[in-house]
Amino acid sequence: MRNNPTRRDFLEGLINGSGTVASLPLINGVSQLLASPAEEEKYAVLIIDFQFTEKDEHDPDEYAASRMGYILNYAKEIKNMGEVLKAANKKGIHVVDVNISEGSESTTDPALRRFHNPKNWSYLAKQQYSAFEETSLDKLLTEKGITDLIVMGWQQNCCVMHTIDDAAKLGYRVFTSFDVIQGGVIWDQGRVYEMGGDKLRKYIQETKNITLVDNYKQLPILTESK
Repeated sequence: MRNNPTRRDFLEGLINGSGTVASLPLINGVSQLLASPAEEEKYAVLIIDFQFTEKDEHDPDEYAASRMGYILNYAKEIKNMGEVLKAANKKGIHVVDVNISEGSESTTDPALRRFHNPKNWSYLAKQQYSAFEETSLDKLLTEKGITDLIVMGWQQNCCVMHTIDDAAKLGYRVFTSFDVIQGGVIWDQGRVYEMGGDKLRKYIQETKNITLVDNYKQLPILTESK
């Protein structure tokens, strides 16, 4: 958790009257904050629980049909997430592949796992709704100097929302879009927005440090050059 004052904390403090220069280190009587360059954001991408089905060795035909149903239903989101992952790989931005699992290997659907790059990917197994609860995710991100998160995955009104909530409480800035997160309503995309979407949108509007963009192409990873 970020307890040390940052440049952002200081400037926000000046605006709302709660900040204090005295709390920051001084160089020749001038705040180090003001003497140094603007703080650079450092991003990471989280893929949450996009695993859907386990392969059934006893009935491969049923497995294939079930998986195809998910893939067809989420074709747009898979395409959009793929673009984000390709941009992350190109820019060397860290990707954390999160599964609700006890396994030591990713079970994220192959449609996304094909973008895996050992140079900038980590795998994390979780047991709770939030990717931060009872895991080493915060430690991993802190060690890498990550300040900003792009969150994608399934499902928006459960594991994605709990992960976003914990991330904001820990001081991360979070970016997401309905174009890269999904609800739990299969075969009826319209109801996804009616059910989970309204709940998540209301929560985001009431919470600091979270940005919900209308179009996934507005996510920082796709708009900022490196």
